Amino acid sequence: MVVQITIRNVPGDVRDALKSKAEAEGQSMQTFLLRRLKQIADTPTNAELMREAAERLKNSGTNVSVRDILKYLGRDSE
Repeated sequence: MVVQITIRNVPGDVRDALKSKAEAEGQSMQTFLLRRLKQIADTPTNAELMREAAERLKNSGTNVSVRDILKYLGRDSE
């Protein structure tokens, strides 16, 4: 099902920047924004990634924690 989305109170400078980016890519602002919205919708949240990683670890039978992996990668928030 296709729906319409309206965004109110967009500052002029933001609208102008989006228009310039769309034109630079040879797209209408409609096409440009729809592509960007699809990218946002398709990008998992950090919480979703953590749940997926925890599930994969659980299913793998390993005893390495998600925190240990993040620490190894230098991405631990501690």
